Amino acid sequence: MSAQHATERWRLAIVGAVAGVLAGLLGIGGGIVLVPGLAWATGIDRHTATGTSLLAIVPIAVVGSTTYALAPGGKFDAPAAALLVAGSLAGALIGAWLSAKFTDRGLRLTFAVVSGLLGARLIVPFGLGAGSKALPLTLGAVITLVLLGFFGGVLSGLLGIGGSGVLVAVMVITLGADQALAQGIALTSIIPTALVGAAAYGRRGQVAVRPGITAGLVGAVVAVPASAVALALPSTALRAAFGAFLLLMAARTLVRQRRTRRAVVPA
Repeated sequence: MSAQHATERWRLAIVGAVAGVLAGLLGIGGGIVLVPGLAWATGIDRHTATGTSLLAIVPIAVVGSTTYALAPGGKFDAPAAALLVAGSLAGALIGAWLSAKFTDRGLRLTFAVVSGLLGARLIVPFGLGAGSKALPLTLGAVITLVLLGFFGGVLSGLLGIGGSGVLVAVMVITLGADQALAQGIALTSIIPTALVGAAAYGRRGQVAVRPGITAGLVGAVVAVPASAVALALPSTALRAAFGAFLLLMAARTLVRQRRTRRAVVPA
């Protein structure tokens, strides 16, 4: 094995492990780490990194969601997850198609602002309570879940970021879901969305299979203990940690966009 190959494998393992921690602990697919991480590890272009991240997310989300559902004290709601999936499948196809049509700068900025506002709300505990252990499927809840799934699917196909952070936050804030329950539902909805998106990118030759599988398998292993930690934490503590993560990611996105804009402005 060449030194370059060994370096790439270690980098992929690191990227996959970080994605696994995020998936297990916070119920997100890890695309926000996988897309830049895969580009760093292998040197692939942004579109290929996006498609590859969708492939890597599949085993991570499968293992993470299974742990949330079956572990002692686990949290899962099959009907709510099915509604998210229904919306996300169409969204993933549209997002993958749009990715070749236009720049994603405006969408990333909007995503960052929305994530920041939701993160700030999760950190402030007033009015949220402990959260429901199951989601009552009223008409409003059904519509909300389908629209959330569609939004997450578009983000997944367009950016390689499944938007599960927004999904979780909205389920907690507007539907009154327990934090761990919302995370388990969101992880489950990522699976078909990522499969559809990865297939769409694969047809364009924009999926690096071996790096995606390597990062995904490492992440899947790490997701198990990370999920167990999330289920063991008090709901309020997990919710605050999730809110802090959303704020951090929003700030990171805004800073990177500002630097990119400065770089392209002529002196």
